[in-house]
Amino acid sequence: MMKQYDSYKDSGIEWIGKVPSHWNIIRLSNVFRVSSEKNHPNEMNLSVYRDYGVIPTNSRDDNHNKISEDTSQYKLVEVGDFVMNKMKCWMGSIGLSLYRGIVSPSYTVLKIFNENVFPRYYHSLLRSSTYIPEYRRLSYGVRVGQWDLRFEDFREIPVPLPPLSEQEHIVSYLDDKTKKIDELIQKKLRKIDFLKEYRTSLINTVVTKGL
Repeated sequence: MMKQYDSYKDSGIEWIGKVPSHWNIIRLSNVFRVSSEKNHPNEMNLSVYRDYGVIPTNSRDDNHNKISEDTSQYKLVEVGDFVMNKMKCWMGSIGLSLYRGIVSPSYTVLKIFNENVFPRYYHSLLRSSTYIPEYRRLSYGVRVGQWDLRFEDFREIPVPLPPLSEQEHIVSYLDDKTKKIDELIQKKLRKIDFLKEYRTSLINTVVTKGL
């Protein structure tokens, strides 16, 4: 069960609202630095999905991004790095990588340098519905599909910094709750599949055998 805090304070940021009184508010410039290491053409190609985070490009068949024949200028991503699709960040295309690989030069690779940060907490935080509207506000461009979020703007976004132990506790809590929710969804889907099969069988039987 999540801890109930004794007191809260105004974060000073309207869209964040109140936070526990002992939490700090920092800028993302205090969490990440940009990494642009290249010349690793033999590494696995990675992509960033709004729904799945950072995953191998070939793990899904609905990815229509074309991989360049020359990937020497692709950026190296190491386990624990964050990857941001700066043209689709406003849709939630940002996340923690659990894989080593390379990404398109148009992506932004971010390394955590703050020892008080638990990466998985920020993975959930930065992909949450609280932050996506802020990415949209800071992105610019002529057409929506080509909006661009520059690191110079991204780095100024404020984020809460709970104590490290609380970040870990929050992640553990979310793991437990989301696992249960996913199990319930799977049960419902199986029930729906069963009812669809029953419906089909019922129609076939009635139209061929009568009532």
